[in-house]
Amino acid sequence: MSQPTLTHDEAIALQLCYKPQDLRAAMVAVVTCALESCSPEVWPDEMHFELPADSKNAIGNGFKTLTRAKLIERTGAWRASKAGSHKGRTIFAYRLTNGNLARAFLRRNGAIAKIGQMELLNLI
Repeated sequence: MSQPTLTHDEAIALQLCYKPQDLRAAMVAVVTCALESCSPEVWPDEMHFELPADSKNAIGNGFKTLTRAKLIERTGAWRASKAGSHKGRTIFAYRLTNGNLARAFLRRNGAIAKIGQMELLNLI
């Protein structure tokens, strides 16, 4: 018996329902890496994700969700992956679209400490 084929949106919706912590962890890892990077672009195979083996698709869904939310965007650069398990697969470079928006995302998702109103005004 074959399994039904899901659209990407349906897969993300299911992941948000049943494994929201894994999708959130992947997105937080991407945004954190992009903020801490010395380079304007980041590559997915150079990031570290701590996810259960059955949640590895949360990484791709995290990139897709962040791109749709306009927190990150593709730079146009691409290359073959250097990661052992995906060696040779085509990957794309990403960059943050807005550092303040990225920091707000991390604060709301528990990755960095919340700050007061005055500190928030200094970020603008």
